[in-house]
Amino acid sequence: MDKINVLYDFQMFWHQKFGGVSRYHAELSNISKQYNINIDILTYGVKNFYLNRNLNKSADLLALLIGRRKVYLLNKILTKKQLNNKHYDIIHPTWYDPYIFDLKGNSKIVVTIHDMIHELFWQDTQQDEIVRKREAIYNSDAIIAISENTKRDILKLYPDIPSDKISVIYHGTSHLPSMKKPSNFKVPEKYILFVGGRHDYKRGMFVAKALKELLEKYADIKILYIGGGNFNKKELQYIEELGLTNRIMQHDVDDQSLAYLYANAICFVYPSLYEGFGLPILEAFDNNCPVICANNSSLPEVGGNAALYFDNEDAGKLAKAVEMLFTDNSIRQKCIELGRIRCKEFTWEKCFEETSKVYRRMIGEML
Repeated sequence: MDKINVLYDFQMFWHQKFGGVSRYHAELSNISKQYNINIDILTYGVKNFYLNRNLNKSADLLALLIGRRKVYLLNKILTKKQLNNKHYDIIHPTWYDPYIFDLKGNSKIVVTIHDMIHELFWQDTQQDEIVRKREAIYNSDAIIAISENTKRDILKLYPDIPSDKISVIYHGTSHLPSMKKPSNFKVPEKYILFVGGRHDYKRGMFVAKALKELLEKYADIKILYIGGGNFNKKELQYIEELGLTNRIMQHDVDDQSLAYLYANAICFVYPSLYEGFGLPILEAFDNNCPVICANNSSLPEVGGNAALYFDNEDAGKLAKAVEMLFTDNSIRQKCIELGRIRCKEFTWEKCFEETSKVYRRMIGEML
């Protein structure tokens, strides 16, 4: 079996210091050599945690000297130069900038579609992004969708795309570092955990409203929001109106502290109206944390029989599920056990094995 050369470009490594999309490409590149595949990640002056875990300070200096946008343009120029000097069997761009299609030459293009959030929730404000993604979908040689739900959404929005052009390949579990208790705040003894952005379809404040009566019933429980930045003025006002100012906390933490918080939470609550995959579910499972999530989009694909579910607007069922995990340790332990089993079904090795089949199919090589 001949070695094949694959290029991952700079785009999402430029956009993200941390994040699921750049982590996805970085994780795959770490495994590639086991499959006789050489992956080059071409970036210059990019500050991304997964490429450089010390977050290279020289990237900050370059951005300060010439501006972040010029760093982006510089990476385009260097990508073009690299493609003139070296042939790649596969180009797998990390996002949807159409510049790559003018440079591909005889290379095959594989794109990964992570979700259709822009098309479903931000049509009025994200038209440029929607157009770019549509171009990527139509101009690629193969599409990887990270869930069956995402594949269904692609085909629903673009029904003329051949179904067999799309391969569903799940993410792996991104194991967090060994846990460490946060030092920047006092962790409550009993808390319900919410992780990530709270805006729009993420429904951060839905959790506060849904669990208001539960918090009033159990005076020793708090809701701990991790990540997503400080509460804004509107959120603070809403929390005050609910009478929960002293029962809700927000903090940003590193991955070690996040692992600790998962492991010691009553449960992790994921009320999102839509997710292309839902990596935090696997993070929670991996750290022995029961999961309660909305019964929509890709979430049941990931959670399987290990998560507890509620319908989108059923605040009462969410509160009931939290109370059950808080008061019935046997159910809680069963959820933890099922989560550990479920987590093992999602590995980066399996993800890359399936991805390598797509690459080799594109160049006509039999496995």
